[in-house]
Amino acid sequence: MTTHELGEQAGRTFVVTGANSGIGLETTRALVDRGAHVVMAVRAMTRGDLVDPTPYDGKQVYRNSKQANLLFAQEFDRRCSSASSRVTAVAAHPGAVSTNLFARQLERAGRPRLARISKGVTSLLLPSAAAGSRTTLRALDAATPSGSLVAPSGRTQFRGSPELAEVYPSARDPETAARLWELTEELHGIAAPV
Repeated sequence: MTTHELGEQAGRTFVVTGANSGIGLETTRALVDRGAHVVMAVRAMTRGDLVDPTPYDGKQVYRNSKQANLLFAQEFDRRCSSASSRVTAVAAHPGAVSTNLFARQLERAGRPRLARISKGVTSLLLPSAAAGSRTTLRALDAATPSGSLVAPSGRTQFRGSPELAEVYPSARDPETAARLWELTEELHGIAAPV
């Protein structure tokens, strides 16, 4: 889906996570271009993903955060539906995309030379952030049902045009999703209205 296929978004408000770079920034640009009001949610270390793992395993934390996103979207959909809200919750998985994520991880690990190489290699092998944002834009299409997952069409969901995908069984557990919602409220000290 391209920006213009998305259609006009005037009068709609979106919260875009990771909106300062990569896919989040490209999604924000596309939405603003179509007239949407966008709240740019960016990372704040003091409010960070739910546990302090020791020892820290970046790959496992990343996997956990993606699983939490999907669980949270499922619970949000259930709550909005039971409240007869018009708000929709759709999860989007962009696949592998050329962003600064890999290089930043290498820089933090004290490997600046590998980080520079990573930037060049990922830009050659992976789709751009703008291409990756098409998954998010497809998720925003009014025809996309609430509670669904949009992911690349490729066999491993690594790349491809965005399509509706099956929500992973581990993310469909309503008890786990409800507990994640409760933990989020506890950590932020607020109760969500739905």
